[in-house]
Amino acid sequence: MAKNTTAASAARRRKKIPSTLGGYENLLIEMIEKRTGAAFDDFLTPQVITCAQCWMMLNKVHKDLMKETSLISITTGSKQQQKEEVNSLLPYYLKLQAELRLQFQALGLNWNATPSKINEPTKK
Repeated sequence: MAKNTTAASAARRRKKIPSTLGGYENLLIEMIEKRTGAAFDDFLTPQVITCAQCWMMLNKVHKDLMKETSLISITTGSKQQQKEEVNSLLPYYLKLQAELRLQFQALGLNWNATPSKINEPTKK
């Protein structure tokens, strides 16, 4: 029984990942409102747009990487030697992950975000 509950819970989470930029923006706004307990502040709109773009790109790169059977390919070097090369998308994937963590932090959506910065009024 617990296995079915876990599978159903995972399916609900998967459905929540959007497929459009507007969907990512709406999800982020919903997350911010839930985290802060307040209505979304339009001041955050540029940050939300940037975060949504980064998140969407990360998921696209992830899907492209996962289509590959291996992340390492054998190529021939300049002196006809065999060498292994890592998929060229992998470094961009890692950079996007790091950037997305920073974006989430700036929006107060991860554990590195300081609660006082999330709740502190900025209209001084």
